[in-house]
Amino acid sequence: MADFGVSSQSGQQGTFFYRFALVTVDLASIGLPVWFFIDSVSFAYGAVIAVMQTFVFRENSLYWRHSAIYKAFWPQFTAVLRSYIPIFIIFCVISFISQAFGSRPQPGDLLLLFAVVVGLTIAMRFVLTALIKMTSFGLAPGWRVIGASPRARLIAEEIKSEPGKMRFLGFVVDRSDKNAADIPSDEIAAAIDGLEDAITITGASNAVVVADDKPIGDVLEIVDRIAACPVVGFIYNEAFDIVRQRHKSLPIGAYTVTSIETGVHSDSDAMLSRIMDMVGAGFFLTLFSPLFLVIALVIKLSSPGPVFFMSDRVQDRDGNSFRFYKFSSMRVRDADPAAERHEDMDKLFAGTVADKENTKITPKGAVTGVGRFLRKYSLDELPQLINVLKGDMSLVGPRPCLKYEYERYAEWHKRRLDAKPGMTGLWQVVARSKTSFDEQAILDIYYNDHRTVWFDIEILLKTIPVVLYGRGGG
Repeated sequence: MADFGVSSQSGQQGTFFYRFALVTVDLASIGLPVWFFIDSVSFAYGAVIAVMQTFVFRENSLYWRHSAIYKAFWPQFTAVLRSYIPIFIIFCVISFISQAFGSRPQPGDLLLLFAVVVGLTIAMRFVLTALIKMTSFGLAPGWRVIGASPRARLIAEEIKSEPGKMRFLGFVVDRSDKNAADIPSDEIAAAIDGLEDAITITGASNAVVVADDKPIGDVLEIVDRIAACPVVGFIYNEAFDIVRQRHKSLPIGAYTVTSIETGVHSDSDAMLSRIMDMVGAGFFLTLFSPLFLVIALVIKLSSPGPVFFMSDRVQDRDGNSFRFYKFSSMRVRDADPAAERHEDMDKLFAGTVADKENTKITPKGAVTGVGRFLRKYSLDELPQLINVLKGDMSLVGPRPCLKYEYERYAEWHKRRLDAKPGMTGLWQVVARSKTSFDEQAILDIYYNDHRTVWFDIEILLKTIPVVLYGRGGG
């Protein structure tokens, strides 16, 4: 244990050096061209880039706590280019607005400034990465493997096979797990009850949860404990395959693990999200007001019944509800459609993950011809902009559920309700309705743990082509 502590302290010092050096390099890449074009206006634009770059780079894993990424150039290069896309878009909008108010720099000068910043950032990171690789500063990061399954042992062997990149610091296991008997005693660092001490005392910089033989609820409890530790957490579990499309994943030999590093949704983040919701909802309500009138008229002429469908939806983990608005897309029925849905949902929640092919259960023949079109292109969702303006919902977040769905949730499912419900969300842009309920819940939980204003903007941008092409709606 003592040896681990000494080694880890050196590794943490190395990680601090990497992060400090990268932040310095990135700020220098902005400061040098700003100094070259020195005047008050270029300083203001440089400050805008610096602020956006700090937030976006961190969101895209360019200031991670583990040092592995700092010794490889290609992952940084792709992450830097991906980061500069939203930065460039916002920079152009700010530049356009400033030009309208008589800002002195010409558009060509601003584009040149931005291009020089991007080029210098890439070049200086390349030089720093080469220096780090040549000097091999610091120890390889230490890894804990949480779990005792056969897959956990295989991932541990992959870690051992790359001692220059990773140091294996032992297993943390459930002593009652029969698989633990197959692990040499000298490789078992601690029992799961002592997980926090096994990480903090020895100072492991990385931990991977390989609980592929446990229920999802138990896995999420371990994930929460890892997220509270000063460590970069990862998970290997088939239920989390759905989130591997996100960039925060890491190959360990033949296996790809998913990041469980959680962010802190601060009061300032909440305020920015609310401002974005109010501005966005107000803008789209104004833009689509003629479309509202057309859709209302078509619904009224094509079928009897009300134009709007209203129901109570659950807003948070405590089960509080709000009034939810949609355009009507179903026929008025003599039978109670809710009763039919209750039966179908009972079957849905009683089944396994493999049985839960689709949670969008609709009574046969209930949807009108106009309703099918509205659902395909999500036009029936437009009245929810009113909910967003009222503060019941957000533009981005988990989809709100019905009361009887909430009552059938397992306790871990309710974690998806920790964020305000949204008009669109991560699972809608990843797979729309072609996901199981458990996958949808995991994507919502992943979003809740990683939500930032930048993540919301990314999801909103990805929603546009999904809606335009009508993928997965219905």
